[in-house]
Amino acid sequence: MLYRRLFKKPFSRWAYAHGKKLTAYYISISTKKYLKKYVLKRTKKMEIGFQLEPEFVPAMVDALVDALDSKQAESEDDLVAVMNAYVDAPRKAANKICCGKARAFVFGEDLNWEERSGGVESDSDDDYGTETEDEIDEEEALAHYRTMDSTREATLRDVAQFAIDLHKKAKTNKGLDHGKTKEYWIQRAPRAAATMLVYAGCSFTVNELLGDVSSADRLRAMIISGMAIAIAFFMLYYKLPDAIQGSVVRSCHDMYVESKKKRLPKLLKKQRRSLGQPPSPGRPQLVGRPFEV
Repeated sequence: MLYRRLFKKPFSRWAYAHGKKLTAYYISISTKKYLKKYVLKRTKKMEIGFQLEPEFVPAMVDALVDALDSKQAESEDDLVAVMNAYVDAPRKAANKICCGKARAFVFGEDLNWEERSGGVESDSDDDYGTETEDEIDEEEALAHYRTMDSTREATLRDVAQFAIDLHKKAKTNKGLDHGKTKEYWIQRAPRAAATMLVYAGCSFTVNELLGDVSSADRLRAMIISGMAIAIAFFMLYYKLPDAIQGSVVRSCHDMYVESKKKRLPKLLKKQRRSLGQPPSPGRPQLVGRPFEV
């Protein structure tokens, strides 16, 4: 009874609370990891329309998952509002395809391209710095702007919905920490402690009985036994974090792989259809009866 009150109960409370913290931590970092992978894969796969800038993805993903963890954002609209802080699609799109008079045509700005650029031509193909104002197709610039603007909302909402679904999938592992904590720490820790103490006692006794043992030998045996006990408990401690992390990562990985194989191709087809684009070229289909003689 005294052992239960003084040792087992306080240790159990601490262990269960620590297990919950570990679960929340691994849910957060695993969601961030696979949401970032999904956004980057989506940017690579989606050939047309609005594209998220890769350099802003890590900060945007951190903000999204932090908002979900703190329950400050729970709907698509809330997450889209968070992403809007990192995304300025129309201006970035226009900066990539046009300059000078075309940008003024898109945004209604009174621009002086010579003053803006300093009269220096850029070597980058993305900025089109080698073109002059007269060579830029204003209609093309406006069409590109409208395409980006029309697909921006769909892109942000898709990322927001995937973030919500992925976070929910990761949160299905809540409660797992209770069973894992009981298995690895509550039940195994006393057994491991008893086993290591018996090992240290037996080793010390055998050394004393089998011959003359000096003080240095006794000290050496005690140090070796202490190191063995410390290593055993070190490995026992990390069994719980490793088990929780493995379960959470598996849930997130399964959803990511399924989305990569099924979700993204459907989104690409839908986006091409909405923009009036032909479907992506795939495996050629045979027409008629090719083997008929």
